[in-house]
Amino acid sequence: MKKLLFALIITIFLSSCVLKRSNPLDPMENDIKVPNEVIGIDVSKSNPDEISISWIAQEDADGYYIYRCLSIGGYYSRIDKNVLHPGDNDSFIDNSIIQGNWYYYKMSAYIDVDGRQLEGWRSGPKTW
Repeated sequence: MKKLLFALIITIFLSSCVLKRSNPLDPMENDIKVPNEVIGIDVSKSNPDEISISWIAQEDADGYYIYRCLSIGGYYSRIDKNVLHPGDNDSFIDNSIIQGNWYYYKMSAYIDVDGRQLEGWRSGPKTW
C-alpha cells in the first residue's frame, strides 16, 4: 500500500513538472509579468531623526514596498504603512528611527492582479 501511494505521488509530481509554463506565477498563461527589481535606491540620513529613501520609478510597477531591519541578514519587516504609488512620490522618509541604531533597507515593486498585489524581486540591502 505504501509503495502504491508513493508511486502515485511521484507520478503526479512528475506529470506536473512537464506542464509548459513560461511564468510559474501565472499558471493560466495570462502574460502576467512580475515587476523588475527596484533600481537606483539611495538611502541617506537627512537629519538625526530621519532617513530618506529614494529610487528610480518603474514603468511596470503599480506601487512599492519598503522593508527595514537592524542587521544586514536579519528579518526585514515592511515599514510603509500606506501604499506607495509611482508618480505620487519616488521617495520615502523613515521618521520612526532611534538615534544610534544602524538600519538596512530593501525595496520591491508590485503590480495589481485581480485586486491583489503581486510582489516582484526584493532589492539587496541598502544603508547610508
